[in-house]
Amino acid sequence: MPKNKPNRVIGAIAALAICITAIGAGSAQADSRNAAGGALAALLGLVVIGAIIQENKEDERRERRRAQAAAQAKKKQNALKARPLPPRVRQSLNLPQSCVRDVHTANGNRARILGQRCMDRTYRNVRSLPRTCERVLRTDRGVRRGWSARCLRREGYQIAAY
Repeated sequence: MPKNKPNRVIGAIAALAICITAIGAGSAQADSRNAAGGALAALLGLVVIGAIIQENKEDERRERRRAQAAAQAKKKQNALKARPLPPRVRQSLNLPQSCVRDVHTANGNRARILGQRCMDRTYRNVRSLPRTCERVLRTDRGVRRGWSARCLRREGYQIAAY
């Protein structure tokens, strides 16, 4: 709800209450029924104004609670952001470029893999590589085993120049 809308409503009701009071005062007679009617109208106007002010305060409290919840969620999200990896772990995510092979499969497709024998000799964390990236390819020269370079890159690994 826009911030100035409750102020307009309160202003309109206050103006209405003043008009009712003025009308009651202008046509007031000496008898007690008109005086009681005017007092009742003024009292009713005050009750309505009080109810609107109370509702406005509740809306402000709700807005404040929403803003606090959003700020807490943002703070929590910032706390969960990925921290930079320690150098030892970062280094283990670098894969040897010398093991990258372009393999032509028997059905004519081409694939970039990191060969299994080369990786066993040059990369000490072979067991930690994701199993989802393992590939077995049939070629003209037999079966080749290794890991898909594209899949490993998606998993956070990089091809390093060693």
